[in-house]
Amino acid sequence: MAKLNISNKAQIALVYRPETTSALEASKKLVQWLKKHHYKPLTGPSQKPIPGAPLMKSDKDFDSVELVIILGGDGTYLRAIRLLGGRPIPILGVNLGSLGFLTPLRLESLYQALPPLLKGKNGDLLPRVQMSITLQQPRKPLQKWQALNDVVIERGPSSHLIDLKLGMDQRHVSSVKADGLVLATPTGSTAYNLAAGGPIVHPDSNCFIATSVAPHSLTSRPLIFPDTKELHIQLQGHCESAHVVIDGQMCAKLNQQSLLKVAKHPQPHWMVQPTGYNFYELMRDKLSFGERN
Repeated sequence: MAKLNISNKAQIALVYRPETTSALEASKKLVQWLKKHHYKPLTGPSQKPIPGAPLMKSDKDFDSVELVIILGGDGTYLRAIRLLGGRPIPILGVNLGSLGFLTPLRLESLYQALPPLLKGKNGDLLPRVQMSITLQQPRKPLQKWQALNDVVIERGPSSHLIDLKLGMDQRHVSSVKADGLVLATPTGSTAYNLAAGGPIVHPDSNCFIATSVAPHSLTSRPLIFPDTKELHIQLQGHCESAHVVIDGQMCAKLNQQSLLKVAKHPQPHWMVQPTGYNFYELMRDKLSFGERN
């Protein structure tokens, strides 16, 4: 298993939960610690500058960064991935919230964990599958995104169910009539997918999960696909529009002429976890998984 090993005087970018005083104060303290230990902290772009950490002007400034540390929750973590613009820079998540499936470290244990972790003695680099999403529409440029957690096709403000055709490698799989459809990675299986009734999947699994949101049919069940296959989604019937939400951000609208494709991204995301990380222990801690009342 690959180990995190940050060089001396390395640049480390900080991304913190916006508009949160506690996150900004924690970031200020972390900046001082990093400078004391001869690292070069930077404030991630599109944030209020942290004193002592120069503000990055754009995602191009990440080219010289070796590590990103986020202080917040899963939403902050996903925002940091978007800021990276596809660069394979590892992210260490420090949890300032409650659930935090993507943020393994608690703030109270951060400064005990950091010294060995940054020196490659107690930090594992775990590859997490990402989705590559493309949207084809007539007379419009091809749109592309990537996702760590999920892509959701939802009805938006309409009161009508959406009617979707789901296929794999150009073969029809199923028709879905529901409030929405969640296509999730194993990492995203504990997010919207779980809330919609989908399965919990170990993050090392090589698959995608398709789960309908409030389906109209009792025969509609979650499906698991190998991540070596390409999934495609189209509107059908009288359904005229739907929204595409990627990792919690509304990105586009579908119409009858749209073709949405989802495949495995060629580049995994590198997540930093303290050595000894146990996924099912995390489930028991966050969700009381497997416990009896």
